[in-house]
Amino acid sequence: MTKMRMLAFLVCVLTACSNPEADLKIDSGQQPQKPADVRQSLGDQLRIEIVARKLYTFSSSAWIQLVLHAGDLPDKSNLVLKTKSVKTMVNKKVVATKNWPMGWPLAASLPVKVDLATLAGNALQAKGSYELSLTFESEIFEAKSAKTLWSGMLEAGPVTFEVVAKRPDQLIEAVKNPLPDPAASLSIGLHAGGKRLELWPPTEGPKRLTLSAHSPRASIKVTSRVQLSAGLAFKVLADIGQGRPKIEVGSFRAPAEKLSVTTFDAGQLNFKTLFSEVKKVNARLELVPAAKTAYLNPLIDKFWDKTLDLGMIEFSLNK
Repeated sequence: MTKMRMLAFLVCVLTACSNPEADLKIDSGQQPQKPADVRQSLGDQLRIEIVARKLYTFSSSAWIQLVLHAGDLPDKSNLVLKTKSVKTMVNKKVVATKNWPMGWPLAASLPVKVDLATLAGNALQAKGSYELSLTFESEIFEAKSAKTLWSGMLEAGPVTFEVVAKRPDQLIEAVKNPLPDPAASLSIGLHAGGKRLELWPPTEGPKRLTLSAHSPRASIKVTSRVQLSAGLAFKVLADIGQGRPKIEVGSFRAPAEKLSVTTFDAGQLNFKTLFSEVKKVNARLELVPAAKTAYLNPLIDKFWDKTLDLGMIEFSLNK
């Protein structure tokens, strides 16, 4: 190789090695994605799902769930979806547009329960078949910097369902003895103040739970060792004896498909009515199956029809 040709070869190699675009072409064969394209792809990967029942009764509240699916977005822990407004369409006609300020962390987007009357007013009150779709004015921003990365419209639906002249208990099946037996596989606990009190399976010895005097609440959580064939839906009653009627302190709902995967938050209980002038009370908790409770979760189409006695608990208020 002549000296001139060698010099030209070295110049070419050095130029390519110092040119970022040349490097990119050699490695990937593609041009780099522009920042605007990256931002647009954020919205493209989001999807809001409407979870609804096949049948609703026009004589009671009709609840749906909104579930956010964030696809394969990177670094979800720092991203939040914020909705500003929602447009509701029933049978392809706009029936309502309203403000809808809601924040949705993409890393842990829990289902949002919504009453259809809140979205559609009276448009779903008559018997018949319906198609529902929603459009959310939205934006994605970084939680740390509050910098908006994307803004636009997100579609949800459509879903179809029917409104019928039946009671909630006629739309949901109560199962006496589902297989596998839930009683043999469930683990149920009360959570308050960073502590868990085991309630089921039954255990020997006293049970005590300290609640906040400001807000005497606790969450009730459940897991299952196996996949169940029926959901769980209970009224939670507290019996303090002394001839007083049992007091309903909350509800407990868990769809079958949500169990055996992870600990499921089945409901929030409020024990304020147990305390009058005292700061300590003994109460027996019972889970009483209830079709109306099951009806409020569109994922529960059948539920375990058995009462569970969770035993006597000493509740006290902190100072």
